[in-house]
Amino acid sequence: MIKMESHIMQIPKLIENTVIEMNHFHVWYHNSHALKDFHIRFQKEQITCIIGPSGSGKSTMIRSINRINDDVDGFTYQGNILFHGHMHSHTVYQNGFDVNHLRTQIGMVFQKPCVFPRSIYENVLFGIKHTKKLLKQEKQQIVEENLRAVSLWDEVSYRLHEKASTLSIGQQQRLCIARTLAVKPTVILLDEPTSSLDHFPFLPMP
Repeated sequence: MIKMESHIMQIPKLIENTVIEMNHFHVWYHNSHALKDFHIRFQKEQITCIIGPSGSGKSTMIRSINRINDDVDGFTYQGNILFHGHMHSHTVYQNGFDVNHLRTQIGMVFQKPCVFPRSIYENVLFGIKHTKKLLKQEKQQIVEENLRAVSLWDEVSYRLHEKASTLSIGQQQRLCIARTLAVKPTVILLDEPTSSLDHFPFLPMP
């Protein structure tokens, strides 16, 4: 079980730059207390790594932020998670909160790739097409831009309309990252995203 006390609460400048904060947050699965009295602030435009042994609550913590745990059997929580978006601050677990909108602002990449039974092209556009109308030219630009961002364009540019499931596991994971980037979320949560990537041999120095 991970338990962290965040001391950046004492620094006003860092508080102003906070994008997500968890206060006295607990998670239970039935009678199992998976996350205990968790406190942390995540800063805007910063990379934060949560490190701990297997089973310590890392995945539970990040899956709680965009409410993926809601449908897990026996899940209950106590405490607050605040998300400071572009215009307003919200309590993530408040009644009536728009979870679908939250997930456009807080993207998630899982440890194992989760591609949809569609083409590579359609997978990249899957999230963003639900948030805005796109012209054909815009779609092509978004697909290429985000596949290049994950170093996948050169490998799949000639087969964009093939099923995403035909890709290797490592390629599928990069496709999932591209799909998340295309939506341009404020925050991206990554649950050991490199564990499924292909291992490329190191090339000897000339």
